[in-house]
Amino acid sequence: MIPAQSERTVRDVRAVVVGAGFSGIGAAVRLREAGFDDVLVLEKGTHLGGT
Repeated sequence: MIPAQSERTVRDVRAVVVGAGFSGIGAAVRLREAGFDDVLVLEKGTHLGGT
């Protein structure tokens, strides 16, 4: 469910990964290992895992 515009919050992130498939999750893990504490993973689908 997508929140209404008034319910959305704004936050600053250092890294954004588009897609929560195998590569996207791997990229997020590597970013965390590299010291990026604030990583946001965006996924269009309702489940993780890609195609």
